[in-house]
Amino acid sequence: MKPVDRFFNETDRIIRPLKTVMSGLRRQLILDIDEELFGGNLNNFWDAFSLQYLGMVFVAPRIICLLILLFGWAASGVFICQMKICQAIEPMKIVNAFGKVSCAKQINGVTVA
Repeated sequence: MKPVDRFFNETDRIIRPLKTVMSGLRRQLILDIDEELFGGNLNNFWDAFSLQYLGMVFVAPRIICLLILLFGWAASGVFICQMKICQAIEPMKIVNAFGKVSCAKQINGVTVA
């Protein structure tokens, strides 16, 4: 454990002053912005706004992803239960469509770029 302790002590000796300097810089920057923009009255600035539902803004993309996931789950469940693939998403049609998009040519059934 001696090398690990020595490594920890050396990194702590380097990182701790950087952490305190950055923390002080951040605090001073916030205080300077507060003084310049709000006249030193930032504490009461947010009281006028109702931020009760602000978290919903961050939840909306996750809800959209969940709906996409549930739709894919339901669609794959239908295909598995029927044991057939819909004509619109047949694998060969997808391969052919990709070949047309990428300007690939087929020679004797083999796709060549």
